[in-house]
Amino acid sequence: MIAEGTPGERILFTRQGDSGFWGCIAFPTTAGTSSSIKYCKVEYGKYITSLESKYYYGALSFRNSKVLLSNSEITANDSYGVFSNQTTFNIQNCVIAKNKEFGVYILSAFTSSYTIVIANNTITGNGVSGIYSGARCKIVNNIF
Repeated sequence: MIAEGTPGERILFTRQGDSGFWGCIAFPTTAGTSSSIKYCKVEYGKYITSLESKYYYGALSFRNSKVLLSNSEITANDSYGVFSNQTTFNIQNCVIAKNKEFGVYILSAFTSSYTIVIANNTITGNGVSGIYSGARCKIVNNIF
């Protein structure tokens, strides 16, 4: 999936109406190797409990895929803002805030030698914590 807005025209993923939550944007194992989300806003998402017999816990959920997430807002979601498992991805220049549980939850990287880069983001006001990681990360120049 490629969702690339511009600084002046962000792509909005949100609920219909004034209340409730929707599922999530899931990048399953079949998503490919060059997905990107740039200049998007993802709000009022939740999770999917069964896709490929797996759970996708975040409003943005990556599993066995390669994704660049940049210049986007991930806010006001009912579970994790971003969930990742066995993924190659980087998060740059984003606002990840006011999600009910974790802002970013990384179960593992694609390989144990891969380093996930989380740089130049604002990650604040999330219910449990800003970042949980079970993988090697380089976390630099973020505001918590």
